[in-house]
Amino acid sequence: MTNKDRKSPKKAANDLSVVLRAALGEDRFPVDVEALAFEVSKNFDDPITKIRGVEIDGFDGVLRASRKKPSWRILYNTATRYPGRERFTLAHEFGHYVLHRRPLKATDYADGVLANGFDFECFPLQANEWKDVEKEREEEADTFASYLLMPIDDYRDQVAGEDMTLSLLDHVTNRYGVSLTAAVRKWIEFTDKRAAMVVARDGFALWGRASNAAFKTGIF
Repeated sequence: MTNKDRKSPKKAANDLSVVLRAALGEDRFPVDVEALAFEVSKNFDDPITKIRGVEIDGFDGVLRASRKKPSWRILYNTATRYPGRERFTLAHEFGHYVLHRRPLKATDYADGVLANGFDFECFPLQANEWKDVEKEREEEADTFASYLLMPIDDYRDQVAGEDMTLSLLDHVTNRYGVSLTAAVRKWIEFTDKRAAMVVARDGFALWGRASNAAFKTGIF
């Protein structure tokens, strides 16, 4: 799949959201990413045939090519306190399948075993440890996951221009089955209010985001 042929992360996710809305209506939330991944991928010659949660420290997820036949499997970390993070990781790995995979062919297994270089392994690294191409790829998979799980048109309908409160955030996280961090970050992306978020650990800021309105007034 070349860059010229593939859709943007937003377009790919939005197209799937349109299908889900037509098929399921309001019942589409929270998105059943596993069922969607199986259903979508079976239309290709290299489908996703296995999705499994594993408990491995220091690991988020992986999209792994089968070593025996043209197919893929997704593993995602369940050793987390936040089920919403599991759903986001699964959607992220599905994003790698939709956006970044090299389609597998029978000829790739000419020697009976697939060569290395097809997998997408995702670890919780600091952004400054990524190479530029890795950073772009990971950001695209995150964008895909965000738009698939929390379509902006539906999110706007839920908040209806109201001030963001803990009660409203609780409603949003329950509707979409995502973490608080993911829900706030998504809201920051489209709100016209002056708002910012900072993620910190042990008293040190790891990263932050500001809305366009806040950015224009010097908050970033």
